[in-house]
Amino acid sequence: MIVLGALVLSVGVVYSFYRPSEAEKEELIIQLVTSGLQQAHFAPQAFDNSFSGRMFDFYLESLDPGKRFFLASDVEGWTAYRNDLDNAVLTSDYTFFDSTYETLMMRIGQTKSHYQEILAEPFDFTVEEYIETDPSKLAYATNLEEQKEYWRQYLKYRTMLRVDDLLERQGDSLSLKEIEVKARKKVLKSHDDWYDRMDEMERKDWHAVYINSITAVFDPHTQYFPPYDQDAFEIQMSGQLEAFGTNVHQTDQRLVSSGKRGALRGLSTSQAEQTLPGPFVNSAQARP
Repeated sequence: MIVLGALVLSVGVVYSFYRPSEAEKEELIIQLVTSGLQQAHFAPQAFDNSFSGRMFDFYLESLDPGKRFFLASDVEGWTAYRNDLDNAVLTSDYTFFDSTYETLMMRIGQTKSHYQEILAEPFDFTVEEYIETDPSKLAYATNLEEQKEYWRQYLKYRTMLRVDDLLERQGDSLSLKEIEVKARKKVLKSHDDWYDRMDEMERKDWHAVYINSITAVFDPHTQYFPPYDQDAFEIQMSGQLEAFGTNVHQTDQRLVSSGKRGALRGLSTSQAEQTLPGPFVNSAQARP
């Protein structure tokens, strides 16, 4: 496994007396990642149309695995990039990333009202409905109305699972109406937490998803760990921190972390942990 977060060390001298802009950081990161993949990997691949198509699919699936955010028109507007992401990566062109990031932020905001409105009313489980739970068989919604209807079916399904679980654990101690209310509240809480985590994400977190789409398609065992803030970035650039990678997510009021740590130089474990972001890192994979 190659941990690409350490690659930023190679240009520490350049930034000894210079604070790069966010755009310059992103350009530097993608240049170092592609260079590392091409030069340091034991089995380098070609950045070609095949790579581009696989990266395109992997990246969009990483952003919206359940197809609950993007509309069909969003994805159709990006199809021109399917065979051109290899060139975009090699030339540090962020046009595609900028478009997906801005659209995702807009769609997250729009769907936030969906689940809140839907879960404010009880579900009628006497009505027989069908929902496709395999994302690979789902199509993106064609408009916001169709998207909201899919959210209704999805939330009804999630609530039904909660109801079934509560029936098994609580039996006859509550009425079905009371259980449905309790189940809906649990689903609402899980989605509130999910959206809170996404609200706390910054552009650099979504940028890491983009970079890791490059590394995952190149080699599923290679991962990029992003610098978390300006101070942490400068630590990595100066060579004080050789490698530090972890995944952190928030469950209710608890922070849960997992991952691998490389060699730390000049930092104690407690100091290193202070460089972690607020709620979590690999945010796009953390779902309710």
